Amino acid sequence: MPYIVTHERTGRVGRRHYEDSILFTKSFEEWEDANVYLESLSSSIKKHHPVIGCYSNFDGTFLVIQDGHYDCLDRIYIESEYEANYAATFGVNEVENQRMAKFCEEHHKHAHVGSAGEYVRVFFMPTGLGNIVKIQCLTCGAVEDVTDYDDW
Repeated sequence: MPYIVTHERTGRVGRRHYEDSILFTKSFEEWEDANVYLESLSSSIKKHHPVIGCYSNFDGTFLVIQDGHYDCLDRIYIESEYEANYAATFGVNEVENQRMAKFCEEHHKHAHVGSAGEYVRVFFMPTGLGNIVKIQCLTCGAVEDVTDYDDW
């Protein structure tokens, strides 16, 4: 599983001002390699900058750099590529789709369409057995459970 080491900086060092800037990222196939790189990067920063504080926890390593009366915070951390790109998707089966179409047909007659053309909202609630699907008319507020419980 690919792991990504990310180096972020926020604050000011000398004349340079950073606002949650990602300085760079580097990818590794093994967690151990990513961890070794994180440690070497931390040591390199300590060698080249006046570090007044170093803190490590499960979220990564935090280095407080002070240059004159300005200071900044560096954060170096490892995350899984899959964690960084995770997106939840939900679907409906044919029965739920037909129930939603019927609801839309009934409520389209009195609906006030929004700027993007929306007049209904669909809610998905994941459970251990399956997803509960509800649809709401944004004009009258009616909510209907269109879940196909027979499919669980």
